[in-house]
Amino acid sequence: MTQGLGFLLAMLLEGALAAALGWWLGPRLELSRFAASVRCSAASVIGTGVTYPALWLWFSRWVEITGSWWGGALSGLCLAILVEGMFYAAVLRGHWRLSLGLSAVANVGSFGVAVLINWLLANPDGTAQG
Repeated sequence: MTQGLGFLLAMLLEGALAAALGWWLGPRLELSRFAASVRCSAASVIGTGVTYPALWLWFSRWVEITGSWWGGALSGLCLAILVEGMFYAAVLRGHWRLSLGLSAVANVGSFGVAVLINWLLANPDGTAQG
């Protein structure tokens, strides 16, 4: 998968998931469902727009530092959750726990789909190679 396609896919997946979670959490945030959905989606798209390019720019170096692809990917995911959590907190008026939870769900979901897509592209017949 190319970086551009991965970036677009991450923004679409995270934005849609964040919008759905915002709609669900709207009453708890004391916002209308629509407002919460739009705010969460916007925070997700802006946060992903900041973190995705930065992570991929430094990813190969980060893999060297951590010693493995999985170490680099999972620690990068944790950094993305923390940074994007600040964007959620900004639009949700300081609900820090919910903001970090939303960021974690959106990022882990997007990461899981990306890993699945890459695995399917590497194994078009759906069988594991070992």
